[in-house]
Amino acid sequence: MIAEDKTWLNKESGEPVLILRVDKMYVTYQNAQGDVGSKHPMIFLQDFEEQSE
Repeated sequence: MIAEDKTWLNKESGEPVLILRVDKMYVTYQNAQGDVGSKHPMIFLQDFEEQSE
């Protein structure tokens, strides 16, 4: 489940991103450098994995 204020990891780079906002069409996230991006949730799930606690 994609939830706001959770940290996810880029599957390729291992870079953490913080989830800022979640809705039906977009997941908005911010990386450590402060860059903000958004992707469709299905694409987001292909590119990122939830960080294990």
